Amino acid sequence: MLNGIPRLFLPAAGVGTIVLGAALLGIFSRPFQSFAESWPANAILLGLLIVYPSLSRASVWVAAFTAFLLAGYVTGDDTLTNVWLTAANMAGVGTGYVLYQCVDAEQRRMDHPLAILYLLAICGGAAMAAALVGSGLSTLFFGRSIWIRFWVWFTSELNRYVILLPVCFALQDWAKDRRAAAWWRWPSARTWRKLPPLASLGVSVILSILVGGPGAIAFPVPALLWCALTYSILPMSLMILLLNQTMIGLMMSGLIVIPSAYNYIDSTMSFRLGLTLLVLGPLTVTTIMARQRSLIAQLNHALSRDSLTNTLARRAYLDQTEILLRRSMPGPFAGVALLMLDLDRFKQINDRCGHFAGDMALVAAAKAITGTLRETDLIGRLGGEEFAITLFDITPHEAGLLAERLRLAVEESEIVTDEGTILRATISIGLVHGYDLKGQALRRLLAAADAALYMAKAQGRNRVVRFDATMEGAGDGAEATARPGRL
Repeated sequence: MLNGIPRLFLPAAGVGTIVLGAALLGIFSRPFQSFAESWPANAILLGLLIVYPSLSRASVWVAAFTAFLLAGYVTGDDTLTNVWLTAANMAGVGTGYVLYQCVDAEQRRMDHPLAILYLLAICGGAAMAAALVGSGLSTLFFGRSIWIRFWVWFTSELNRYVILLPVCFALQDWAKDRRAAAWWRWPSARTWRKLPPLASLGVSVILSILVGGPGAIAFPVPALLWCALTYSILPMSLMILLLNQTMIGLMMSGLIVIPSAYNYIDSTMSFRLGLTLLVLGPLTVTTIMARQRSLIAQLNHALSRDSLTNTLARRAYLDQTEILLRRSMPGPFAGVALLMLDLDRFKQINDRCGHFAGDMALVAAAKAITGTLRETDLIGRLGGEEFAITLFDITPHEAGLLAERLRLAVEESEIVTDEGTILRATISIGLVHGYDLKGQALRRLLAAADAALYMAKAQGRNRVVRFDATMEGAGDGAEATARPGRL
C-alpha cells in the first residue's frame, strides 16, 4: 500500500510543479494595475491533460488548483482576487478538456485536414469560459467596461491556447517517433538547405518593424506559408510560437507602430486576435502537408515491401542494390557479397500442412534472417520461397560466416501452426563475392549466386555453397577463391 502512494501522487506533484512555475512566470509579466501579459499556465495544463489522458484524475486537478492558489499567494494577491483568478483559470482548462473529449479520436490527430479548425473551436470555448468568469474581476478592480474586459481576456486566452497547444501535441508525436534522436545530430547538408524559409521569416519581421502600420502584422504570411510547405508540424509550431511572442513583444514595446486612432486596449486586443487568426492558415497547410507525406510514405512502403515477409519487394531490392553498386566506394573497400537462398522442400510444406503453414514458414524464415543481418544489408524476396541478400563492404570470409549464421538462425527457428504442429524449416544459400562492380555487376552476381544455390541444392540442401568459376553459369568478375562446399 505504501508503495502505491508515490505512484498515486507523483503525477499530481509533477503537474502541480509545472503549473506553479508557469503561473509564476505569468504573474511576473503583469504590468502595473493590470493582469498578466503572458499566461502560459492554462494552455500548458490543458496540453498535459490531453497529451497524457492518465493525468485526468482528481488528485491532478486538485494539485493544479492548489498550484494556482499558491502562485497567487506567494506573489501577494488578496484572497478574493486569488480565488477568482484561479476559478477563471480552472474554468477555461475544464471547458477545453470537455470540448476536446467531444471530438472524434481521428479528428484530434494533428495531421487531420480539419484538426486546426477543431482546435480553434476548443480553444475558443476554453477562452470564453475563462473570460466569462474572470472579466467580472477586472471590472470590479479596474472600473472598466465588462464588455471590454471580456474581449481583452478572451483574445489573450485564445492566443495562448492556439499557439501553445499545437506545440504540446507535436511534442507528443515527436516523442513517439523512434527517429527522435536524429534531431540532435549535427546538421547535414540537407538541413542547411531548409534554412531559407526560416531566414525569410526573420526578414519579414524586420520589414514589419521598418514599415509598421496596420498591415505590418501580415508581412510574415508569405514566409509562414513557405515554412509550412517545408517543415513538419513540430518545428513549424515552434516557429509560430517564437513569431507570436516576438510580434507581441515588438507591439508592446512600440517597435511595430499602430495608428494612434485606436486606444491602447483596442489596438492590443485587435493585434492579438489578428495574430491568432493569422497563424491558422500556415498551421493548416502544415497539417495537410504532414498528412500528404504520411500517405506518400505508406504508398512507397506498400510498393517497395513484400506484404507477407516485410522484406524488400523484387523491384525495390534490385533498384537499391544497383544504387549501392554504383556509388563511390570507401578507401579500404572489402567488396560485395550477394546471397541467393530459398527454403528447402517448401512445396512439401505447402502440400502437407497447407499454404497458410507455408506462409508462416516464409515469415518465420524472413524474421530469423533479418534479425541476424547488419543494418546496412539489403534483403529482398524475389518470388515464391526465394530471397536475395546484398552485403556491402564485406570480406569473403566475413560473408561466409554471416551466411552460416543465417542458415543456423532459420534452422533453429520454430513454426507453430494453428493446429499446434511444430514445423522446422531449413535454407540453402548460394554465395558470391566480387570486387569489380562495373558494367553488368548485378546481373553477373545474381547469375553466379544462383549457380551456387543450385549446387547447394544438389549437394543435399541446408548448407552454404560459395561460387566457383567451374560451376555451370559462372560469370566474369566473380571471385573464384574457394571450391564449392559447405562453409
